[in-house]
Amino acid sequence: MITWLLLVSLFCKSTQDPNGQETCEYFVLYLLIVCQHKQHIRHTVPYIAVMPDQIGSTHFWNWSSHLSLECTSHSVRLRTRHKNYTIKEFHQILTVYCCYAFAGKDNSEKPMVYPQDRVFKVGSRVTFCCVLPAGDVLDKMYLTGSNNVNMNTTKISNQTYALTVYLNQPSKASCTDVRCESKTSDSGACVYIGYPPGDKDLQCETRDLESVECHWTVWRSTHLPKLATAYQLLGRYIIMKQYLNWTLTAENRLGKLELSDRADMTKRVHMFAPERVAASTVNARNVSLEWGWPVQQYRNLKITCQINVIKFLYDITFGINLAVLNDLIPNWTYNVTVRCATQHFWKWSDWSSTVKFHTKGDVPDALDVWMKMKGNQTTIIWKVSQISRLALLMIKKQIHLKLTNKLLSLFSATTSVNSSWIIGNNGSFSLSWSASPKASCGYIVDWCPTSGHCVVDWLRVPSYETNAVIFSNGVRYSLSIFACTQGAPVLLERREGYVKEESKMQMCDFLIRYCLLNVSVAQKYILFTNVLPMLHRNTRWPLQNIEMATAGFRC
Repeated sequence: MITWLLLVSLFCKSTQDPNGQETCEYFVLYLLIVCQHKQHIRHTVPYIAVMPDQIGSTHFWNWSSHLSLECTSHSVRLRTRHKNYTIKEFHQILTVYCCYAFAGKDNSEKPMVYPQDRVFKVGSRVTFCCVLPAGDVLDKMYLTGSNNVNMNTTKISNQTYALTVYLNQPSKASCTDVRCESKTSDSGACVYIGYPPGDKDLQCETRDLESVECHWTVWRSTHLPKLATAYQLLGRYIIMKQYLNWTLTAENRLGKLELSDRADMTKRVHMFAPERVAASTVNARNVSLEWGWPVQQYRNLKITCQINVIKFLYDITFGINLAVLNDLIPNWTYNVTVRCATQHFWKWSDWSSTVKFHTKGDVPDALDVWMKMKGNQTTIIWKVSQISRLALLMIKKQIHLKLTNKLLSLFSATTSVNSSWIIGNNGSFSLSWSASPKASCGYIVDWCPTSGHCVVDWLRVPSYETNAVIFSNGVRYSLSIFACTQGAPVLLERREGYVKEESKMQMCDFLIRYCLLNVSVAQKYILFTNVLPMLHRNTRWPLQNIEMATAGFRC
């Protein structure tokens, strides 16, 4: 709490040795005694020794009191003896070298709390005192905002009481109030409880290749709003290793912190955003972009850039202010932004301002066309790519008529093949088939629910692959595999199955009868491996009748 600092200049009577050199014959021993309210509370044990070669210099000794000096009177005494005295003589012959006393504020006209306006670290154990006027009686002492647990006071003198507390939380407002209430009045002292600086993650960078910016994270609040943290940043260039060394010092009343960062600034370039972005050449499916730099030194750097086009990122690693975007949609409006970084990647720049352009029109791409025949009904369907979608809006009716006539001739003959069973896993079917020499342009896989409204979907597979993964839900599906030829597609295989078995089904007579009457249109298969023994135990049907009834189901 209160630190005593005692500086003493020591001298001794010198003598001459046979060679005529002056020496101190004895070393000196010192005993320091501290008294608090006329009571001996501390002394150096057993003593402090000062050697001959130290005599003549200044020495110091310090001690911190757990009580504020205002709480009660303090005094300190210094005694000395020389080496040639025995221990018994040491206690009998002590020279009082000096004495210092500090009178506390024991007499007060109103209650007073000490210490006042002090700063403490969270986790400290602190003793506060309350000095009452003569004749007044203490009621209680406490800290505001605490739970008042273990708030026991100790009587130091007739008018002085002490409260020792563990400061386990920081001040919530500007300060924490220590209150002292007596039978006649009350008083208090404002103290600040907080943390030393807790900053971290110092990082320094350059944006213009001429100056340096440093950033760090304030990890936690010091909770000392009226006692600001002082910061000092120092940089030093290491010529031999070509890097900069930065040191940040953060200091407040409770402590000091140093953070350091070392880096080659040519690899710590945080670029400004590109400026003056413009579409210099706009075609139907590609466009040329150009931009400038606010810092001319960027032209000497190796740069990589990203261009944001409708939430897709184009990575550009060539050029420093020019890029060409391909595979764009004809007759389409785009909003584009650009950001860049050096190839010694540190951070991306901010995004540039948005540039808007509209591509020219063009002939749409060929459609992906398919058809599904069921009985005497033929359904023609096609997929429109995003690139062709806008162009098709103008010629949709004409394309529909042409495709219908062509597809009817191509699909006029469809061979029939046997169907095999397939069970999916993890929400998908994994298909594989034997390669076919007929597949000159690859394979087509189509699928739709076996019963109900068939919404067909299809997938084109290159000729060098003979497998595909189809994602679907838990209903029963029919899947077909075709060979793509120059003429009509050739049906190679058919599959039927489901992805997920529906195991939780109601076991009752009504359900069994329902299944028997609707076997041909059921969307799911029922596996009777575990059902038959259960039915045999819990129904009046003969077992042979159940087996006959379920013969049409696939197990």
